[in-house]
Amino acid sequence: MSSPETLPTLVLLLARLERLNESFMAGVCRRHDISPSELRVLAMLRHRTDAGRVSPSQLAEWIVQTSGGLTATLHRLEEADNVVRVEDPDDGRGRLVQLTDRGAAFYEAVFADLVDRYGVVFADLDQDEALSSVRRMIEAFERHDGTVRTGDWEADVTEEALA
Repeated sequence: MSSPETLPTLVLLLARLERLNESFMAGVCRRHDISPSELRVLAMLRHRTDAGRVSPSQLAEWIVQTSGGLTATLHRLEEADNVVRVEDPDDGRGRLVQLTDRGAAFYEAVFADLVDRYGVVFADLDQDEALSSVRRMIEAFERHDGTVRTGDWEADVTEEALA
């Protein structure tokens, strides 16, 4: 049973955690001259697509970004040769976003740096327990919003990224 202060405290702490995490990610991104939204797109393309390509609308839903914001993000990623837009084989009018080889290599370097930094922050935590708690919170939000299920995602990590 929760005390009357539990839910209001959880709301405040989640808001604080969001800001701390954004600031932390932004610091890593600055070192690599990439924005957090660009990193999220690269991550979704690298870890969450079977065919290596996805529609912009699906990307927007995954990374929780407006279509206008995503358009600007994709434009920057295209200019840097990290992604390309290709024809959708199922819909000749549609376009899909695909990670380039350069984008994949760039992402792996940024992701390795990010994982190293988080490793320092979470060194004293039970990471399995933390992961379980975060998954349950994500699933609660997704049930409420009826959005795409992401709480069961696993990172697809290469040997190079772990080195």
